[in-house]
Amino acid sequence: MGELKYASLRKTYKILSKGKEIPKHNYTFQVDASKIASTIAFLQQCLQVKPGYTRDVNVAGHVFNNMPAYERGGKSMDDIHKTYLDSFPQELRVGRQTFRDML
Repeated sequence: MGELKYASLRKTYKILSKGKEIPKHNYTFQVDASKIASTIAFLQQCLQVKPGYTRDVNVAGHVFNNMPAYERGGKSMDDIHKTYLDSFPQELRVGRQTFRDML
């Protein structure tokens, strides 16, 4: 079946009865570059760099190559995310999953 969210069986049946394929929707989104930049700046201030380690980070379809790897210093991801939420207003934050991908 297609990946059409909230499609009813009746609607899907009508499309199939006309001999058409079920449309597939791409639910990708674009994260504003300023939000990514502010999140990276926050992580650089909050975490320590692991010397000699780099990694490729994929955020919302954009690949950032050779980013430095950071140590959490015994902090949990939830604690770091809570500090991030307290530091930035809603309109300047990335979502939880994007934050975890960057971390």
